[in-house]
Amino acid sequence: MTTLIKSVYLSVVDYGLDKGKLQGSIEFINKHGEIKVRIGNDQAAAIIAILADQLVQTAQETAALMTSQVLEQAASQMNPALEGA
Repeated sequence: MTTLIKSVYLSVVDYGLDKGKLQGSIEFINKHGEIKVRIGNDQAAAIIAILADQLVQTAQETAALMTSQVLEQAASQMNPALEGA
C-alpha cells in the first residue's frame, strides 16, 4: 500500500502563548483515506533544518537570475541612448 503526502503546511504563530513559534500540519493519503497530523515547533524546526540548504540555494539561484534579467534590461535600454550620442 502506498501512502502519499498530500500537503505540508508550516507557519509562525501570530498571537497567544505560542506567538513566534512554528506550527503546522502534514496530510497523508492512501486508498483507505486521509489523515492530518499536527506538528509543533520542534517538528517544524526539524523540517526547516532539513530544507534549509536547498532554500538557500534556490534563493541564490533566483537572485542571480533576477539580477541578470535586470542588467540585461538596463543594457538594452541604455544602448539606444548611447547610439544617439
